[in-house]
Amino acid sequence: MKIEQRRWTEEQGWFPELGTKTNEESQLVLLFGARQLLREQNFFNEIQRFYPKAHLFGCSTAGEIKDTQITDNSLVLTSVCFEWTHIQGASIQLSKSTNSLQAGELLAKSVKKEGLHISLFCLMGFT
Repeated sequence: MKIEQRRWTEEQGWFPELGTKTNEESQLVLLFGARQLLREQNFFNEIQRFYPKAHLFGCSTAGEIKDTQITDNSLVLTSVCFEWTHIQGASIQLSKSTNSLQAGELLAKSVKKEGLHISLFCLMGFT
């Protein structure tokens, strides 16, 4: 497994820069950050360009942690490249009439079962 971590701040941008060590084989990108930054589509476009095969998951936080540092009003990105693991993503639209049990059932039905050994479901929304 190979892991990269990067932080974005308004003062510095991405550090290390996204273009310096692009990992096109990463299957998973975890993104944690300030809510107002997660609403900006340009971050998602940029991340998808540098990690084209990755499934992107994340959420807003009240402080972003990278290594031993905590910052506010930033983004922290962790990309993961597995050697022997296949990642499969699924998403559904949640409505006020969808409870967590229904959401889980809908997600489970949407995942391809062929070759599946262990499944991990993550519910989130960037709002």
